[in-house]
Amino acid sequence: MAEDEFKLAADEAETTGDTPKLKKKSRSPNYPAIGLEKAIERARTLQEHGRHHFMPVTTAHTLWNYKKGAGDQTIAALKYFGLLEVQGEKEARQVRLTDMARRIIGNAPNRPELLKVAALKPDLHKEIWDKYEGDLPADPIIRDYLVWERNFNEDFVDSFIAQFRATLAYAKLDLSDKIRSEDGDEGEDDDLSVFDTPDPNVGTPRGKQPPAPPLPKGYKDFPLHLTNNLKGTLYVPAELSQKDYKLLKRQIANYLAIIRMTSVEGGLEEEGDENEATE
Repeated sequence: MAEDEFKLAADEAETTGDTPKLKKKSRSPNYPAIGLEKAIERARTLQEHGRHHFMPVTTAHTLWNYKKGAGDQTIAALKYFGLLEVQGEKEARQVRLTDMARRIIGNAPNRPELLKVAALKPDLHKEIWDKYEGDLPADPIIRDYLVWERNFNEDFVDSFIAQFRATLAYAKLDLSDKIRSEDGDEGEDDDLSVFDTPDPNVGTPRGKQPPAPPLPKGYKDFPLHLTNNLKGTLYVPAELSQKDYKLLKRQIANYLAIIRMTSVEGGLEEEGDENEATE
C-alpha cells in the first residue's frame, strides 16, 4: 500500500524554516492525517485480525503494510477519532479498537450517530464546527482563520480543509444536527435558513424521487439530470457578482471532489468528462 497520503504530514514535520518567508513557518495544530472514512477502513483491518484484543503497534503497522512513520500517523488518526485505545510507550505500545469503533464497523443501530460523534472527536474539527455553529463558510474564510488565528502551516492547510469537509460529508453532519442537539425540538420552525425544510425522504414511496423544495425568494434554480431518472437542483442567488461566481465555481469543484470520495462507485474512469464540466 502506497504511503503518498501521508507525504504532506511528513513534509510538514520536517520543515525547518531555513528559507526566508514573509510569514514565519510554525507547526500546525494537531489533526488526523487521514479522514474518517479511511480511518474506519484501517480500523476494520484491525478488527478482522485482532478482534477486541490488544496487539503490538508494530503488528498494526504490518497489517496496513506501512512503515513506522505512516503507521504511527495512522495510529494517531484513529485515536483522534476515538476509534483506538493505546497503552504503553514507544515501541512497547499496544492498541485495540474502542467500543465505538466496533459498533461502527458492526453496523450497530446507532452507527449514524456514532459517525457524527467520531467526526467531531478531533479537537480541531470540533473547534471549527463550534466556531461557525455548523454553518461552515467558504474555504478561503476557514483558511484565513486557520493560518492567521491558529498558526496553521500554509503549505498544508488546504489539504486539511479538504479532509475536514470529506469527514463531515461521510458522517452526514450538517446544520440540522446542531439544531436538534441544542434545541431538542424538531417540531418548531425557527426559519433558520431559506433551505431549512423537512426531510423530503420521509414518507416517500420507494423508487420515487421526492419533489424539490419550493424555490426560495431571490434565488434561481437549475435542474440537474442524472442517470436512472434521478434529478437534482442547484439553487443560486438571482444576482451574482463576478467574485461570487468564481467562488461558487471553486466550491462546486470542491464538493464534486467530496462526492467522488464518499459516494461515487467505479473509480476515476470518467475524470476527463468531469474536468471538462468544471472548466
